[in-house]
Amino acid sequence: MKLKQINFKNLGVNFNSVELIPHDPQWAETFGEIKEALTADLTDFGIDKFQIEHIGSTALPIIAKPLIDVEVCVPSTDEAKEITKNFASCGYSFWTTADHGVVNVTPNSQGNVVSSMYFSTPDGGSLKSTVLFKKFMLEHLEYLKEYEMLKKSIIRNNPGIKFRGYTEMKSAFIQKMLKEARATYTEKEISELVSLKKSATAIRRELLTPALFDFR
Repeated sequence: MKLKQINFKNLGVNFNSVELIPHDPQWAETFGEIKEALTADLTDFGIDKFQIEHIGSTALPIIAKPLIDVEVCVPSTDEAKEITKNFASCGYSFWTTADHGVVNVTPNSQGNVVSSMYFSTPDGGSLKSTVLFKKFMLEHLEYLKEYEMLKKSIIRNNPGIKFRGYTEMKSAFIQKMLKEARATYTEKEISELVSLKKSATAIRRELLTPALFDFR
C-alpha cells in the first residue's frame, strides 16, 4: 500500500485555523495503513531500522484536530534528511527544523493536510518525549480529561486562534505532564520506549540475498 492509496476520509486541516472534533476510532485504523505504507517506502529508500509511532491527540481518546500525526525515528540525521527529500520528489510538501524534517500529506485539491510525519533520530529525544507523553496520558485518565478540558477552553476563549498560538497555549501542560511521567517511570522503562527495529520486509530481503564469499 502507498500513502496516496489510503482513504483519508473525514481528515484534513487548514493551518490557518484550529478545528477540534470528537475522537474517531477510524483514526487508529488509518494510522495502521500509514504505518504499512511508510514501512514499505522506508525499506525501498534503503532504511532498514526505524520506529513508527502514532502521536498527537488523534492517538488519544479525546477531541482532536482531524490530522494524523506520525513520528518516524531513524538512525541518523542524514537519513532523516534523505527521506524528506525522497518524499518531496514524490510530490509531498515538507520543511526541516533543527531536529527533524516534517512531511505533510495533502491528497486533495483543496490542499488540506491529512497527516504530518515527523522524522527524528534517537539522539534528538523527540520520540522518547512524544511516546512518553502518550503512555502517561493513557495510563492516567484524570490527566487525560484535564487535557481535553484545556483544549476546549483554549478554543472557547480564543476565537480564531491559529495553530502556533494553540500549540503554545498547551505547551505548559504538556511539559508538566512530562515531568510527572519522568517521576513516575524508571529510567529503564523510559529508555525502552525507543527501540529501532528492522522491518519484516528488510529481514526477508536479507535472507533472500545470496551471501558473497571470497575464495581467494
